[in-house]
Amino acid sequence: ILTGSDEDNISTVQEYYYIADDNMSLDDLKKLTADDWKKNTGDKITVPANQRTLIYGKVVDKAGNTTYLNTDGLLTDTERPDIIITPKKNANTNGFYNDDIVYEVKVEDFSDSVVKDYSGLKYVKYTVTNDGKVSQSAIEYENPKTTKGGQAENFSVTINASKNNSNDIVLHVVAVDMAGNKYEKEQKLQIDNVKPEIDVTFDNNDVTNEKYYHANRTATIRIKERNLNTNDVKLDIVSEDNSKASVSKWTKIYNKDNPDATVYECKVTFSKDDDYEFNVSCVDKAGNESKGNHSSKFTIDTTTPVIDVSYSGNDTSEYRNHEVTATITITEHNFNKDDIQITPHAEDAANQPSISEFRSEGDRHTATVHFTTDGTYQLSTNYTDLASNVASSYEGEQFVIKVEGGEFVAGGGFHLTSGSSIKNTTIKNTNPSQLWNAVEFTGDATIENSTIVSEGYAITTGFGAKATVKN
Repeated sequence: ILTGSDEDNISTVQEYYYIADDNMSLDDLKKLTADDWKKNTGDKITVPANQRTLIYGKVVDKAGNTTYLNTDGLLTDTERPDIIITPKKNANTNGFYNDDIVYEVKVEDFSDSVVKDYSGLKYVKYTVTNDGKVSQSAIEYENPKTTKGGQAENFSVTINASKNNSNDIVLHVVAVDMAGNKYEKEQKLQIDNVKPEIDVTFDNNDVTNEKYYHANRTATIRIKERNLNTNDVKLDIVSEDNSKASVSKWTKIYNKDNPDATVYECKVTFSKDDDYEFNVSCVDKAGNESKGNHSSKFTIDTTTPVIDVSYSGNDTSEYRNHEVTATITITEHNFNKDDIQITPHAEDAANQPSISEFRSEGDRHTATVHFTTDGTYQLSTNYTDLASNVASSYEGEQFVIKVEGGEFVAGGGFHLTSGSSIKNTTIKNTNPSQLWNAVEFTGDATIENSTIVSEGYAITTGFGAKATVKN
């Protein structure tokens, strides 16, 4: 809206005006008709918005003298600039970047079929804030003049990940045109360029033979990470017998001063005997793969080995007139034959029995001890498995072998078990407290061509036992 005034010292004048959108010469003005000119009634003159305007005036006195005048031109601009911010690549599905990100920024002072002209840009500026603090900024365009500014300004902004490792990053762009119209636009984003750190510790580190544990183990997993979905933690637990480990819920320990030091924790308990392979890895919400992945192999064995010893013919009598074979069976999953102690005590060191190699079928491991020479013997066996589980030791009773003929001196009676026999042998009972019992049949057995010397009973039989005596 414009106002104007005029003055003539001789006669009154009439004022007229004409609004144009381009420069006009004096001749052009003189060609205008009376209808083209509008009489100035003293009211304010309204010019159209958003276009360049020139106002021409004509002052005529009563003598017909005419004076033409004009403004230098003016531009009214009521439209703000426009800002478009476009990333060169999109964030991942979780809305994160893990590296530098480039944004293309286009700033344009409004100009289309409706808006005929524009004042142009005065200045364009951007700032990048990280948790509310400015980390990057620049003035991309500035017009220090009062004349018309540029219509558009295109530029790119590289947001530096090392300076903006945060979940609260804002790219802020401000544009002001020459008419003072201001527009601001923000682009929020998140950058995480720090890899998760995995730490695994166990409560039971009492290991034997490098990987064997004779008690349950609980692993505590700690992952240091700002942006973690615990569903993206991979716990790979494989066991030989498909035993399942117990996994607790995850807990989050938030670090307000340093969110990257936030810790997620859970516990994994291995409580069943088995051979395990345990691997832990993860990826954070920004796609950073973990460093310090955990991998371990170990065996839980809480089961005590079992030693079983049997003798040929199930003969457990003290005096035996035949060769004896002892069968030793160890029941154990984690077996090592070098850890077995088999001690066949022979009264005569020259009469040591032979011991076979162990044969294994699953968890059963068997060896035999062969006593083939006349003599006095006693067998003991001890075993500790790879996990340091100690079996109950076996301590056998002493026994005497007389294969054919000869003389037995029975210090506490001579016991015959089922199926056993004595031939061509002399048995003397020398224990005063056991004179009544020279030979005791505890099962069906036979004495043939032999002599029994006893001051008491020569033969007694257990209940239901049958004694066969020949010659």
